[in-house]
Amino acid sequence: MTVKFLLLVLFLDYLNDFEESHIAGLNQFLNLMARTLHGILLSTHGEIISADRIIDIDSTYHKHYGEEIEGVWWNYKNEWSLESQVAFSSLGLCHHVWVRPGNTKSGTDADIMINNIYSSRVPQMERKRRGLDFTRMDSAFCNQSTLKSCLNRGLLFTITANKATTLWHDEMKAQGIDWKDWEYSAKEQERFARTGVTPPRIQLGRIWWKPAWSEGTLLFPILIKRTWKTFCKIKDKHNQSSLLELAGIEDAGGWDYYAVLTNLDLTQWSYQEVMVHHQKQASSENMNSENMNKEAKYSYSLNNLPCRRLLANRAWYVLAMIAHNLMRFTALMEDPEQPSMAKKTRRKFIHFPAKVIKRSKQLWLRVPIKFYKGVIEKIAGWCFPDKVRIHIHSTA
Repeated sequence: MTVKFLLLVLFLDYLNDFEESHIAGLNQFLNLMARTLHGILLSTHGEIISADRIIDIDSTYHKHYGEEIEGVWWNYKNEWSLESQVAFSSLGLCHHVWVRPGNTKSGTDADIMINNIYSSRVPQMERKRRGLDFTRMDSAFCNQSTLKSCLNRGLLFTITANKATTLWHDEMKAQGIDWKDWEYSAKEQERFARTGVTPPRIQLGRIWWKPAWSEGTLLFPILIKRTWKTFCKIKDKHNQSSLLELAGIEDAGGWDYYAVLTNLDLTQWSYQEVMVHHQKQASSENMNSENMNKEAKYSYSLNNLPCRRLLANRAWYVLAMIAHNLMRFTALMEDPEQPSMAKKTRRKFIHFPAKVIKRSKQLWLRVPIKFYKGVIEKIAGWCFPDKVRIHIHSTA
């Protein structure tokens, strides 16, 4: 118990030595690390892993209950919390993270984060022409500074359109829309027929948005998806004798609207392809930003941060994301199509005794012989590039 307490004190002292420049350096390493791991996965599982680098930027809140933690404040949900803004790729690898005071508005300084993530070495138009980088964000990021940063870095983006910023609901009425029905695939139609469920009625359309700050030089398409929602409505109370009387209830409905701002080439992308691409940011897939934020909170105990000093908590979070990237890489190497989450990956690869030693300028992983046939043979079978190799040695 004394040793554990001493190690904890030493580690907290180490975290308290961090300054802003150190956090910036760690984020640069985190971004380089994620890009490198993506490259390794592409070289080993190129038939499954996409070469497209799609990064989702999102923010979340971490509820706390103490009063001595620096930066803890009331957020818009009236929660006593800290805020974090994180960038995850479509593979679940973390590229950048900030921990900020709880009253920070979501989307603040997203332009700075974008500039830190995406290199300026490749010219803007060349990057966009080659389709090197994609980013997806929710409506909190639909603002002038974020859009300008995306354009400066040559990013292909989809952002949930903010009504207050774009006034798309008014423009929709003013411009008029030629609606197109959503096309269900043969597999989806077969599933609906098998389950006896009526396919939702969905339509897609497009309007144009001209930002006031662009002085007439920019014109963005906004794609609008509307879904018909049905509900029960009580008829006029004067024509019914009881609330439970069936004759007093009628079916009603209305359109539910959702809009996406983008700079994707609509001659190359259909409206439906753009909408499907964007909604993967918050889909039920296990590699989207929503689930990665949950993974960070509950698999790495980041829902509550341990330090009193805000910079120390920032360092703690970045170091945890470095560990997350290593764990995520391991899961993707094992199964790139359906990678396990952190808890299951730890159970498979970490929860057994092992020792890393250096001998003859080479790294060796020494484990008991009884684990060799399982995990070690699996790791030894992975095909790493020449620069990323480790020797496997088993001992009784």
